[in-house]
Amino acid sequence: MTLIEMQAARAAAVAEARSIVDEAETMKRDTDEERAAADAKMAEADAKLAEAKDLKGQIERRQTIENAEADLATSTRALPHDDPAASPGEHRIETPVYRGALRSFRSDPSISRADALLNAYTSGQFLLSMLRDQDGARAWCREHGVERRTLVTDVNTGAGFLIPAPMETAIINLRATYGVARKLAKIRPMSADTLSINRNTSDVTAYAINEAGSITESEPAYDRVTLIAKKWGAMTRSSNELSADAVISLADEIASSHARAHAKKEDECFFDGTGAGTYHGIYGIEAWFNANTSAKGYIDAASAHDTFAEVDADDLGGCIGGVRPREAMLNPKWVCSPEFKAVVFDALGGAAGGATMAEVAGRRFPTYAGYEIVETILLPSSGTNNQVMCLFGDFTLSSSIGDRQGITIKADESVYFATDEIAWRSTARSDINHHDLGDTTTAGPVVALIANT
Repeated sequence: MTLIEMQAARAAAVAEARSIVDEAETMKRDTDEERAAADAKMAEADAKLAEAKDLKGQIERRQTIENAEADLATSTRALPHDDPAASPGEHRIETPVYRGALRSFRSDPSISRADALLNAYTSGQFLLSMLRDQDGARAWCREHGVERRTLVTDVNTGAGFLIPAPMETAIINLRATYGVARKLAKIRPMSADTLSINRNTSDVTAYAINEAGSITESEPAYDRVTLIAKKWGAMTRSSNELSADAVISLADEIASSHARAHAKKEDECFFDGTGAGTYHGIYGIEAWFNANTSAKGYIDAASAHDTFAEVDADDLGGCIGGVRPREAMLNPKWVCSPEFKAVVFDALGGAAGGATMAEVAGRRFPTYAGYEIVETILLPSSGTNNQVMCLFGDFTLSSSIGDRQGITIKADESVYFATDEIAWRSTARSDINHHDLGDTTTAGPVVALIANT
């Protein structure tokens, strides 16, 4: 079993243990038979946890060996540029020379420019290794331990090469930077193509009782939210005139453009998805509120407030007061278009509770009534009667993004043969589920402000 396979097996064992425990905790224990059945379930979970623990030990041993082998190999193998300061017989990686600005590999401010250049150079060599006439790049990847691994699953066989960790990290960070959905929703890693999450639908009830009186029994109720990994793809092109000097810029451009493409599609699904095939059946949160006009979280603005300029503090206060449960007020956000922010929040800036700037962990962001404002161009740029104008609440409680590990890249030199260009295709697998938006009697953790004539 390879290291990747062991990591996947361990993640699957832990996920199965969690699912079994969740099921066991909802089982009755009133009779001996019920208690025995629940205990048997817990024993199944313990077996899975023991399996995960054993796999963890195997993974750590394998990683220790591979790290030691890599350290030994680094001291002797030839790397991109010889370091003149190295001792005789030793070669080290010298920071590649590149004068341009890096857009993709500096998204994490803790990474130095030197490390970012090395990550970009490694990623660029990996990309070149997929082309027919790039034997030098393939040799470089072999010498430096850059694996060209294929992703093979039941629904995605031979889809391309799993990108190296530095490039995957860059794309993941950029996708979160370019997009809004990942700033809002709960991100749930998926160790398999399907992930089921227990959702509490009712709590235990407390009753008033007399001295020595009996207590009425009550139990929490649960249902399940399901995320099913869906395949998403993006394709760009680049010149076939590639030289060693272009390695870094190639990796930087591919990472940036594909991160933007995936982030854009994810945001479109998150907000505007209609359930159609182009959205892989995903229904967006704005589309849901526009379609569910009787929902309790469908907050009408005051009469004749159907344009942004007419929205006032009372309308926004209705959103703040409408969120349920009140735990959702621990981490709520406003989500609106840039136009709504300018016309409404900025215009109210002079009033008490108006738009101001806050700073957390060195990051500055606009707020209204103390709550962060997040902008997206996918929400309306002007008011339309009976349509969403802005959203408010804790999206980590209402919405989940399931993330299936493994971003792949594949190159094709034949698609754009006539123009002497290379096609680069990336694929990723994820799902979006807005599982808690309330109903006709109870609002959810996110509400919508609706234009009202």
